[in-house]
Amino acid sequence: MTLICSYMELNTSEFNLGEAIDAIMSQVMALSQEQQVPVIHDSTHEVFSTYLIEENLKLQQLLSDFLTKVVHFTLAFGGLLIVFTVLPRKEHFGKKIEVVHVEFR
Repeated sequence: MTLICSYMELNTSEFNLGEAIDAIMSQVMALSQEQQVPVIHDSTHEVFSTYLIEENLKLQQLLSDFLTKVVHFTLAFGGLLIVFTVLPRKEHFGKKIEVVHVEFR
């Protein structure tokens, strides 16, 4: 029996969630316009004041791929639009620890 151990390194850093969402939207907009499927970003201003410590590029790649697939799927139904909503919710643990739960709809 062979046991294979592996690991993945993440390059985490602090980034602004709103700026990341803007980058994702700009990646999807070209396809959206080409396919004539409107994509609307509908999030609160809190998104732009939220900073996360995470791997920004992985998050952008995941959400960009997701929205790209949604645009292609929506095209099959015609006449629909996509509303992309980001809902951050902050939870405090003591004075120094803050956890942010982010919901993507």
